Amino acid sequence: MQIPAMKNIFTLVCLIFCAASSYLHAQEKPTGSISGKLTDTTNKQVLRAAYIDILNSKDSSLVLRQLSQADGSFSMGNIPFSSYILRISYLGYDTVTRKFTVDAAHLTTELGTVYMQLLSHNLAGVTVQNAPMQVKKDTVEFNASMYATKPNSAAEDVLKKLPGVQVDKSGNITAQGEKVTRILVDGKRFFSDDPKLATKNLPTDIIDKIQVFDDQSDQSKFTGFDDGNRVKTINITTKKNARQGYFGKAVAAVGTSENYDESINMHRFKGSQQISLLGQANDINKQNKLAPKK
Repeated sequence: MQIPAMKNIFTLVCLIFCAASSYLHAQEKPTGSISGKLTDTTNKQVLRAAYIDILNSKDSSLVLRQLSQADGSFSMGNIPFSSYILRISYLGYDTVTRKFTVDAAHLTTELGTVYMQLLSHNLAGVTVQNAPMQVKKDTVEFNASMYATKPNSAAEDVLKKLPGVQVDKSGNITAQGEKVTRILVDGKRFFSDDPKLATKNLPTDIIDKIQVFDDQSDQSKFTGFDDGNRVKTINITTKKNARQGYFGKAVAAVGTSENYDESINMHRFKGSQQISLLGQANDINKQNKLAPKK
């Protein structure tokens, strides 16, 4: 007598499943896509890590955002039926906008090559071109002086302002969607393999350029054989006048209960020689985050 009951339950479950699948399928809305490739009009270079924004044409609210790829291309899908504004922005270049519609007759919008022009300002008949960022082959180079920071700020403060670069609350860095695991200063490892030692201790006023690129792995460099593995790397180049001399800071704090918290951050650069002294002392159970990891 239990078998017919089991069959009825099984049939009921199948009916519910089919009804749910039909409902979900009916709820799926058709979508479209848009694609293109960015190129500089002056040097005919591809533009990577540009902001590609899709805005609602009615209220200009942001719908989707993406960064252009290493070859300057972009492709954005799953765009619901509606009217939109495509906004392409790249530091140092004029913003490009395009209106487009996604509907049954326009499921795919292919822009082909999108040319972007350097941003220019006319001052008393003289044209001054700002180029806070340049693309040199596989390297994106930022001019640090073009990004304002507060006095006594550290390298990570300017990194937070760079397009395509993010720094979280713990100081971890992501560039072009990949985690940065190597920081170089003038092409050399700084103190250790912990990127935070450079970004939290180097003052911004000595920084000239910041370069973002994919470097070979240590194994490839050691063996001379390229294994294809790449490490997201940031190279901080210092100003020429900062490569000779001392710089840094010392902080001391004393509490009413005779508590103390002291730290020192000193660097000596002499040509290709880099010497750093980082230390901290306290009696408030504050861990030393300046020291390299063991």
